[in-house]
Formats: sequence, structure tokens, C-alpha cells
Amino acid sequence: MGIIENTNKKFNENEKYYFASYINSEGYVFELLLTEKEFDKAVKRAEKNPEDIPNEYIVLQGYKGKKVEK
Repeated sequence: MGIIENTNKKFNENEKYYFASYINSEGYVFELLLTEKEFDKAVKRAEKNPEDIPNEYIVLQGYKGKKVEK
């Protein structure tokens, strides 16, 4: 997770985004760009429901568009 600048900002777009990646059940990686409001909402949801956060998970960097073998 990191904060990135919107390098080609258009009218009414955010100046920055929170970058994260997600691995679906087939092992494919998806890159996500979240606004600050979306990020804050997700953090609050996780804080409200800590029992739903897995005990084990994968942290990835540098797997853009690739499938991750389990």
C-alpha cells in the first residue's frame, strides 16, 4: 500500500490515490487505486470487523498483471 500522485490529473480528479493490490481466488493480481475517502472507509470497516481479517495473507510488490501460484 502506498500513496501515489495522479500523473495525468483531469478536471475534478483527485491529486493522489492509495495504491494497493488484491489477489483473487484464482491467484490473479489486481491493482487498485483508492481515493482517500474510499481508503478511510475500508480502514473503518476493518477496525469494526477485526474478526473478518485473515490470520494469514500475502503482501505483494512487483507482480503487475501476473498470476501468483499458491
